[in-house]
Amino acid sequence: MTVVAAGALVAQTAIQHSESLPDFNASNWFGSKPAPIAGVASVIDGDTIEIHGERIRFNGIDAPESKQYCDDGKGAR
Repeated sequence: MTVVAAGALVAQTAIQHSESLPDFNASNWFGSKPAPIAGVASVIDGDTIEIHGERIRFNGIDAPESKQYCDDGKGAR
């Protein structure tokens, strides 16, 4: 039980001071970060937006595409 309590204390301390910790992101190890994209977004599909001509597709979101028809449980569109 002592090891679990010590681990919880370390995790809580790390979370409280996370702004002072280095960013352990894989992109930091393998090259420069891409420049942030800022501006007004236009919705292309349920999982895609466009900002200044740059299309951004959200990972892990499954949304219907435009012109995609879905059937309900009774087979109706």
